[in-house]
Amino acid sequence: MVIDMNETRLKTVAQLRAFFNGTLAVEFQPIGEDSLRYEHIAAVLRRLGYRRLKRGDKGVVLRYLERTTGYSRQQLTRLVRRGLEGEVLAKRYAPPRVGFRRKFTPADVALLAETRCMARCPAPRQNTSCSAALALLALRQLVQYVSRLVYSTVDPGSAEDLR
Repeated sequence: MVIDMNETRLKTVAQLRAFFNGTLAVEFQPIGEDSLRYEHIAAVLRRLGYRRLKRGDKGVVLRYLERTTGYSRQQLTRLVRRGLEGEVLAKRYAPPRVGFRRKFTPADVALLAETRCMARCPAPRQNTSCSAALALLALRQLVQYVSRLVYSTVDPGSAEDLR
């Protein structure tokens, strides 16, 4: 069962303590998006006047935020410090504009799949390793490739000397 809670009526630390006493068995599911969690943290800090609270009361507010947001105590301490310094709470990081480059091309993946079929290796989901068979097959293919390369660069007249 999902219940949306209107927690804006909790305006004092005493109300937060009473809330904790009455909701020990309740499990909170944090909000999905970080931006909404940051807004919630900033709203709670403003509503309760976090700056002017005593040390013990600040601990109660942090525990409340810990339960309602799902963040750790250390993360909340950093976010609260940033909020008190006047910084707008938002993610500081973003994904890179140019993500990771692919090491293998789709052609490489297809070739590996073909090699795997040639070695008659089981599917990877069966948790069996056939790396020795693949290594042997790759070595054979390398030898064939090198021999073709050598024979293609050698003068046809002197190819008889290599045999």
